[in-house]
Amino acid sequence: MLEDISPMLLMNITNNNTNIYPLWYFFNDFFMIIGNIIGILMAFVFIFTIYRLDHPYYSISNLIACNNCLAIGLTEIIMLINACYALSSDFRGKGYFDSFCILRGTLLKIFHIFMYQSLCLKAFNRFCCIVYYANSILKSYRYLLIIILFQWLLSILLGLIIVLTNGIDYDWGSYLCLIPINKFRQFIFMSKNLNDFLNEYTK
Repeated sequence: MLEDISPMLLMNITNNNTNIYPLWYFFNDFFMIIGNIIGILMAFVFIFTIYRLDHPYYSISNLIACNNCLAIGLTEIIMLINACYALSSDFRGKGYFDSFCILRGTLLKIFHIFMYQSLCLKAFNRFCCIVYYANSILKSYRYLLIIILFQWLLSILLGLIIVLTNGIDYDWGSYLCLIPINKFRQFIFMSKNLNDFLNEYTK
């Protein structure tokens, strides 16, 4: 049955399929821009609301929630910038490697790690508030500051390890700098460390 299809018809089908992808990329990047803008606004509106409502005394739970929103907002800012670069590549009809691509990929990876850690911290805090509410150490601002500083240091350290091992590279398919699938060691390294961190918080 396949032998009856002419080579010209196969060529036309192939051309038509490849012509579909740029249009799909255009809509995908456009909706990513809209979604990230909404997410950034919601994150910082939440932080501003907590600032106005709790001022001058802030609860630990609300500060952790603000830290979580800050992490999400920073991640979405880099995702928004990446989506804008990708959209400009869509208009060009091809991807291009700019001088800030590796920097954006590095920051995105660091903010991703920090965001996942912040979500774990929020879940851990809620668990402690419900089960071990009488534990006084969870009410300490100093303890919270140490935890947040540790999160930043760990995020930067893991991100730098990926950069120093040349793990982040430009992907011509997505028009983004990220850890490609073919760089298996770096991908497994990040997955293992994030899983270890999640398991540590959920013990």
